[in-house]
Amino acid sequence: MHEREPHRGRQQDHMRIALDALQLQKQTSSIGVFQLNLIKHMADTLDSKQLRIFTTLEGAKFILGIRDVEVTILKMGNVLTRLREISKLVRLNPPEAYIATFNLAPRLPPRTKLIVVSHDFSHGRYDISWRTLMQGTAYRVLHRFALRNADIVLANSSFTAAQAVQRVGKGVEVRVIPHDCDPEFKEPGFTPIPPSFWEAMNIKPGRYVFYAGRVRPKYKAIGVLLKAMALLPQRGLQLVVVANDQFNSVDARFIQANKIAIRELHDIPREDLIHLYDGAQVFVYPSAYEGFGLPILEAQNRGCPLITRNAPPMNETAGRGTLFFDGSPEDLAGRIQEVSGDPSVSVRLALLGQENAKSFNWALTASMTLDAIRSVVD
Repeated sequence: MHEREPHRGRQQDHMRIALDALQLQKQTSSIGVFQLNLIKHMADTLDSKQLRIFTTLEGAKFILGIRDVEVTILKMGNVLTRLREISKLVRLNPPEAYIATFNLAPRLPPRTKLIVVSHDFSHGRYDISWRTLMQGTAYRVLHRFALRNADIVLANSSFTAAQAVQRVGKGVEVRVIPHDCDPEFKEPGFTPIPPSFWEAMNIKPGRYVFYAGRVRPKYKAIGVLLKAMALLPQRGLQLVVVANDQFNSVDARFIQANKIAIRELHDIPREDLIHLYDGAQVFVYPSAYEGFGLPILEAQNRGCPLITRNAPPMNETAGRGTLFFDGSPEDLAGRIQEVSGDPSVSVRLALLGQENAKSFNWALTASMTLDAIRSVVD
């Protein structure tokens, strides 16, 4: 990987910025994608020596590909341990600003401005076990601490911003700065997919409904999609699911009882995920709660027809490039039939989706983030 030279085309700031990149080891997760691309694009504007990155990932500097950036490798441990370690290190050499890129923040010296990025407020709201309920409760306490100590809060959607305002009141400014998907999904054109790929996957191209994301949390509403598949009058469509977790017992029994033709995949390469978007008849995102809805932009960038629930922030992120359904399995089944039964609907959704996706880009996200930092540092 070639190291990136600092961009010299703009007037250089002199402020020093520290930020956490604790999710870089999960580079395909929504938070990992955000951290990686925010850092890269901020380095295009700033002198990279002005950035200090905290992460647990060995080799982070190589992955970032940014020359002269200061990277501090933290020991693996729980969230509280890492936050305490960052707090000690920041106090030794205080920067002008610290970006908490994943909702949580360490204690900072008085001169350092705290910028908190809020992705969502799902933790603990839809938990399905006592263990995750306790984790969610602890996370909400830490998130609330960060919000109430922030000099400015950056939300990824108007929906998330409204929730942040409810928690911090009107004393802290909350700005909406949209995110984007991994640039790999934006590569022009469609990569030729060899027949051997579909044979190995045991999938028929163009004859499947696609979903990518978590399936276990209740708010993802994967059960609505399963019920919709069972309602389809013709069972010629396969359901392909890419997830990093497992179906809960209720959904697993429903799949078996209703003989739903499903192909479940885990931990697949990014190239294979892109192929699955390219070959799908439709991508369905039934989630009842999100902060932004990253897979929406993945599908739209790949020209994949999209169906989403008519609820914020999905309607904010998807724009006109989707068919909305009302949250019921019956309405979703009807929408799937609408796309699968009329090629003109698929073409229209693909074009509208690609047009909508053009309005999101990481360079804009980084520029807006730096403007927000300057507003509290200056």
